[in-house]
Amino acid sequence: MDKKIIKSKILTDYEVLTDSGWIDIEAIHKTIKYEIFHLKTDKYELLCADNHIVFKDGKEIFIKDLIPGDHIESFIGPTEVKEIIKTGKIDNMYDLELSNDSDKRYFTNGILSHNTTYIRYLAHKLKKNIIFISPDMVNHITDPSFIPFLIKNSDAVLIIEDGEPAIGKRGTTGRTGAVSNMLNLTDGLLSDCLNISIVVTLNTNEKDIDEALLRKGRLLKSYKFEKLSVEKSNKLLK
Repeated sequence: MDKKIIKSKILTDYEVLTDSGWIDIEAIHKTIKYEIFHLKTDKYELLCADNHIVFKDGKEIFIKDLIPGDHIESFIGPTEVKEIIKTGKIDNMYDLELSNDSDKRYFTNGILSHNTTYIRYLAHKLKKNIIFISPDMVNHITDPSFIPFLIKNSDAVLIIEDGEPAIGKRGTTGRTGAVSNMLNLTDGLLSDCLNISIVVTLNTNEKDIDEALLRKGRLLKSYKFEKLSVEKSNKLLK
């Protein structure tokens, strides 16, 4: 189970407003305690965890990494960040798990937010150890100690967030060493010995993925999270 979640409750009769319309909430998760930040924009205010995700220029960014003058997405369009206050307090947070028909973005106090519900869903369902590689750690996949580390943690699930450097075409977005390690981990003797499953999230097109990783036997499944169609959006709004 995802170590950030300490309690979960299934919901059946609640919805939340997203940028694609109203979406069913499937569950609410109480998290461990996080440092609380107070975000103030020219239109909205929000008390949230330091790693609460919002959107700046269409890309995800943590609240703690914002600076005054940044513009983030909101219910009425871009809203200017006026102040980010580190309150000095810690408290439990609550994450919403949305229907799989959504892109997992929803409005929190008018500010467009995001949680990685798909990864959290996997963490709940799987009975294996989870090894999580955050975006700022992706480059460590090229480290000589990475493979020995995985050998000590075989039969696990490796989750790589924003993994373009690990699976992108070599010479462009992909780092040669990282892609080579991924090739070894997804096929061949090393793959058989470690028995590690790999889940990679990315914000790019399939054409940008190194072709060797798309060959039969390496890529088992891919899923593209898209915005709701007009038909589904209208259905939700009824």
